[in-house]
Amino acid sequence: MGGVALTRGALFYLLKNRTYIGEIRHKDLNHPGRHPGIIDPDLFARVQRQLRESTRARTTNPSQPARLPFTGLVFDADGQPMSPISARGRVKGRIYRYYVSTSLQRGEPASLTKGIVQRMPAIPFEAFVSRTSRHYWLLTLMRSWSRPP
Repeated sequence: MGGVALTRGALFYLLKNRTYIGEIRHKDLNHPGRHPGIIDPDLFARVQRQLRESTRARTTNPSQPARLPFTGLVFDADGQPMSPISARGRVKGRIYRYYVSTSLQRGEPASLTKGIVQRMPAIPFEAFVSRTSRHYWLLTLMRSWSRPP
């Protein structure tokens, strides 16, 4: 339906929806519905238990690092903005930072143009821009010194 992959939030909403076991929710209360359930209540309870057990505890240090230096300044070849994201590695909790095309984050179909970069690691990109801008600044400075007053 819609031709787009489910996001994580939409999937969790479906898995927690009590309508599938024949109940309705009003405010904070669940009530028996007039419709029959299409999922066995025992299966639904097992899924809820598994969801609770697999939920990660929130950490005190944020997984999203401070605002990245090129936020709002990086675009892919299609002109889509690239937003910073981060992922925590399994080994020693290392944080990996990326710039990702907005369309890719939304789960939209990949670009029709082959070879379009839609995700790039932040550290090498930022280092390249830093070196290039430093080099450009030094060349500009050297040229201004070599000109007679």
